Amino acid sequence: MIDGARLRAVQLPVVDLVDLLLLGALRRRATALLIQATGDEHEVAIEEPSGTRTVAAFPAALGAALVARLAMLARLDVAAGVEQVGRLVVRGNGGALQLMVAMHAAAAGLSAEARRVAARAPAPPPAAPALTPTEVAAALEQAGYRVLEELGRGGRGIVYRAEHVLLGRPVAIKVLFRDLAADRQFAERFVREARAASRARHPGIVDVTDFGVLPDGRAFMVMELLGGETLAAVLDRGPLETARAVEIARRIALALGAAHRCGVVHRDLKPANVFVLEGDAVKLCDFGAAKLEEGPPGATPSSVTQPGQVFGTPHYMSPEHARGLATDLRTDIYALGCVLYEMVTGSVPYEGQTPLDVLSQHVTAPIPAVTGAHGPLPHALEHTIRRAMAKEREHRHQTTAELVADLDRSLAALARSGWRRWLSA
Repeated sequence: MIDGARLRAVQLPVVDLVDLLLLGALRRRATALLIQATGDEHEVAIEEPSGTRTVAAFPAALGAALVARLAMLARLDVAAGVEQVGRLVVRGNGGALQLMVAMHAAAAGLSAEARRVAARAPAPPPAAPALTPTEVAAALEQAGYRVLEELGRGGRGIVYRAEHVLLGRPVAIKVLFRDLAADRQFAERFVREARAASRARHPGIVDVTDFGVLPDGRAFMVMELLGGETLAAVLDRGPLETARAVEIARRIALALGAAHRCGVVHRDLKPANVFVLEGDAVKLCDFGAAKLEEGPPGATPSSVTQPGQVFGTPHYMSPEHARGLATDLRTDIYALGCVLYEMVTGSVPYEGQTPLDVLSQHVTAPIPAVTGAHGPLPHALEHTIRRAMAKEREHRHQTTAELVADLDRSLAALARSGWRRWLSA
């Protein structure tokens, strides 16, 4: 590991240190360079496909200067005090490399990360006039993407089907609504979604490959284009066969586990945010409400929402989340328990005339009976659902690995039950 004190002793300027760190990361074909505040110092880590490892440590003051220099290179406002994302182009003999630079403040100090994205020129600078749909398509083509059609509209933006101009690769592009671009909280959630999805790389999580800003100030992110349909659309046709529901829940749990290991808590897991692909493969999407853990284990996670605020979907919200209390990975486990309940029974656990009615039941009402829509459920599966939905976090599965183990036991119980019914017939 590099000794930051020794580097400081030779009096390398901050700008040279940043250049050296970027050069070292790029030569190693790293996916990201991380500068994390830990309190007394800043740790520098390189994220590679094989894992993340710390390569240097600097005194806090010098580390903060490194973060500030990297942020300035990406044209971020160091004094803004809010989470920001910008672009940085590194040029060399091999061409231009595009980096997505994120800067965020935590209790320990300023931290930053620089991630590889597309190798192309940065997006045009923000301007005031609102773009027409035709102008949006033209701006995205300048950024390297050809818009083919509008796929749909959600609560925060428009999603387009597009293709990478040079590679011909199909992609989906989400563009923030114009009226939300000036809303700091919505803009920060959009940034958070890009950061969380790009950090939590896993076959079961939608891959975010690029991020930018249109000339009218609206942010956009580029994602892999997903086939299939959402789990919500699947459930609109009725409850699932029990073994299929358990297998889908198992795959969701594995994807959540990968996110949790990267310090990402989804916090808005629901059927509409899960795509079911061919062969019942799953893809988690929409990390706009995610909470990101910054710094060393045990550090206070970063979140757009403040204590006492509630952001999520009432039908799948854990008791602590509904009360505006601190959330952690067990919040996702509770939500997955609710999703599994819906898959096997055909209805959400709690209904109410208002969202507040539903939230109140998550906090105080007993867990409803788990009655399979396609016949009796094995005791192991009923136990798994009820444990995942426990009111107290300490009584739930403490990790997704524990939940996967219970789901495996449920699948084994279902297989034995099916074999016995067949034999007796």
